[in-house]
Amino acid sequence: MAEFDAFGTAVIIAMVVAYILLTSWLTVRLRSRTVDQFMTASHSLPAAVIGVLLMSRFIGAKSTVGTAQEAFGSGVSVSWSVLGASIGFLLFGLFFVKRLYGSGEYTISAAIAQKFGRSTMLTVSLIMSYALLLVNVGNYIGGAAAIAKTKSGNSSAEAPAPSLVLPDIRG
Repeated sequence: MAEFDAFGTAVIIAMVVAYILLTSWLTVRLRSRTVDQFMTASHSLPAAVIGVLLMSRFIGAKSTVGTAQEAFGSGVSVSWSVLGASIGFLLFGLFFVKRLYGSGEYTISAAIAQKFGRSTMLTVSLIMSYALLLVNVGNYIGGAAAIAKTKSGNSSAEAPAPSLVLPDIRG
């Protein structure tokens, strides 16, 4: 394995310092002045960027690498999670975004509280927190499987699939 000499190390440190200085300057220059600007990005992001940001919250290594690995062993039916999320985001964009935007609230939880009350908001928030926990657990399992496979030194070692328990709908 090649090691860096003093010049290479200095270049890397200089690049890191330059990156920190640039992002610090951009933070000061482009910062939001009001809560509304911060929560809505000053209404400057196109819909495609918002869609990518929403999908990136859900789709990660678990749903891409893990789904491909499970599909090889169990069939295509394991992709229900990614397909379901894609359909859900499409329906959300087509039917619910205007209502959320029209409510004047920034979050789905706040819009639910406005319409149905605080207890409903808390219930929905707990359910969503649990669902996001499950998504993250799948990512942690995938990372642990990759580390275990690497530590064992045997690339053919069986490691658990980086996905959650999936229903068998093959019939």
